[in-house]
Amino acid sequence: MTSTLSVHDRRQAALDRIAQGKGQPRAAKAPAKQRAKTKTKTSAKTHRAARTREQLGAPPVVWYGIIAVVVVFVMLGLVMVLSASAVTEANRGNSPYSVFLRQAMWAGVGILGLVAAARIPYTFWRRLVVPLGLAGVLVMLVPFAPGIGGSVNGARAWIRIGGFSVQPSEFLKLAIVIIVADLLTRQRQVLNQRRGTLIPLGLVGLVGTGLCVLQADLGSAIVLGAIVFSIAWIAGVPFRPLALIGSGATVGALLFVMSSQARIDRFTAFLDVTGNKDRLSWQTYQ
Repeated sequence: MTSTLSVHDRRQAALDRIAQGKGQPRAAKAPAKQRAKTKTKTSAKTHRAARTREQLGAPPVVWYGIIAVVVVFVMLGLVMVLSASAVTEANRGNSPYSVFLRQAMWAGVGILGLVAAARIPYTFWRRLVVPLGLAGVLVMLVPFAPGIGGSVNGARAWIRIGGFSVQPSEFLKLAIVIIVADLLTRQRQVLNQRRGTLIPLGLVGLVGTGLCVLQADLGSAIVLGAIVFSIAWIAGVPFRPLALIGSGATVGALLFVMSSQARIDRFTAFLDVTGNKDRLSWQTYQ
């Protein structure tokens, strides 16, 4: 018996049988606009999933190594504080654990801060670059406020409220880390570009160290300069411009030291540690 079905009908019937054999009915082809819309939704979902993996993915082994090193150093520090302060505090009639317990409290606060920071995606900090920069500059001016600021060894670099004291340069260091990292991330394709990368990098370092110099705190200025230099070096900024910036900063630091006899004495106190053990070289002698 000859079939009356056309070639097209027989082909369609064969495709239907194949689709039914896989357990899926053959669906009609969607219009081009609908396919494009579906593709866009799929791409958006894939992007969101990638961002979620980036924020919530398992930390690398190096992260656990850093945590281990920090914990070991904190524990060793607490042991050394207890060893160095217990007898002295007991001779003063105080509890031998008073200094140790205060240090342990701050260590606990630091650990809580570590846990909180570890749960925050690093991309979150990019939104706070401008507010953190402004806050870092403003907080560095607080030590000059009457009744709040305090001086140590000629450096007006402390904020004292009641029995609590803190150096605002510590907050500025965090702001500088985030600002420099964000700048170099945005300019990662042109790290040797003078206008877009090197000049802004130098300005960030100049403002940070300049605020410390304004407080007469050369130590914090050197640390901030080292932070900027280190992040730039790790990010891949060429050595030559970094060397030029570092040379200029070194000359500026030497001029700052030579501008005061008291600073010259502190800077050269290491030449006679025993003779200056009661004041200028007290820490070195200890």
